Amino acid sequence: MSIPTSTRTRVWTLDEVQQLGMTCDVPTAAEILGISRSLSYRMVQDGTFPVRVLRLCRAVRISVPDLLAYLGAPLTTTTTANRPQPLAT
Repeated sequence: MSIPTSTRTRVWTLDEVQQLGMTCDVPTAAEILGISRSLSYRMVQDGTFPVRVLRLCRAVRISVPDLLAYLGAPLTTTTTANRPQPLAT
């Protein structure tokens, strides 16, 4: 017996989460954590969201590096070869 499509949840890979950048919106963070959108907004409002919440005027953003740390993802380091080179002046 298969699970109905409407109850399936997306599983995020580490690479997908890292490619989000420095912040993401609340529904995306909720999906990554496997919690409902409404619960995540309630937690943001109550101050109980498990990672740093950034409030920029009316926008609410979630710190992706903090989200990765909360999930126990390995820290990535930038090697010298991967660092951008300064512009010549």
